Amino acid sequence: MSTKLGAIQAEALKVFDIKYFGDAQGVTFTGSNMLLDGDSIYLIKGEEESVWSDSGAKEDVNRILDAARKNGS
Repeated sequence: MSTKLGAIQAEALKVFDIKYFGDAQGVTFTGSNMLLDGDSIYLIKGEEESVWSDSGAKEDVNRILDAARKNGS
């Protein structure tokens, strides 16, 4: 992962007040990662082109819907 992308992700976590990782500097994300916080869902993506494609977005939505169905929401 490029240092620039990692810094952008860390800054985004700070802006949204997401503290799951403590100080997010140096935390590396790959693929598509989902965080649930109360009634918010955050998707944190790596730099792979596949996670930014239409099919990657559809996979994200399906993961969210599948999780909701399993939890009876």
